[in-house]
Amino acid sequence: MYKGRWAVGGEFSFLNSRNDQSSGSNNFSEELNTGFSFRLNGGQFVSQKLYTYGVAGITYSTLQRNYEMGTSGAKEIRKTLANATTIGIGGGTRWYIKGTERVGFFLQGQAVFSGTNVRREEFYSENDTVQSDAKVKYPFYSLDINIKPGVYLIVSKRWQLTFNLGNLYFTQTWQPEKTGVVGRSSNSTFGMDVNLFDFRVGALYLLGKNE
Repeated sequence: MYKGRWAVGGEFSFLNSRNDQSSGSNNFSEELNTGFSFRLNGGQFVSQKLYTYGVAGITYSTLQRNYEMGTSGAKEIRKTLANATTIGIGGGTRWYIKGTERVGFFLQGQAVFSGTNVRREEFYSENDTVQSDAKVKYPFYSLDINIKPGVYLIVSKRWQLTFNLGNLYFTQTWQPEKTGVVGRSSNSTFGMDVNLFDFRVGALYLLGKNE
């Protein structure tokens, strides 16, 4: 039914989390993390169960940290606000595991190379006196390779909905040097992520003539 057919689709995710901590009546910190990711894909079913595709997308995220310690007149305040915009391109495959007539599982592998531009503002005051108030910009680049299990729902002969259930990932990051802001570095991370605050849903539309 699917072999040889072309398809286009997309994936949207939204992240919203908050972490508050208090140690004593005069110490308080909070971290707010919000963002969204949107990706478009297009490809072909090379077999009944295997879909191969190219993908391009954009991600925008905001991280805000607030820290206060002490009492009025002798208070230390630190605030950080970072905005990151990421554009990426890559490819992947999705292997369908048949379930019922309408619902089943899939396993998706994907590799994406991306560039990120970061804008960060840092504010620090002590005893009601501003010690620093800085704004910086810098880029970095990354290669993300991940495996994602998920569930698909057949809505009609042309439409599918997909829901990701987690993420097994490897990420390699390269940070070029920017004098006076950040130094040159590279970093590798590997892990598994199941984030209940990271809502991710996708859709796929089958092109061509229905059989």
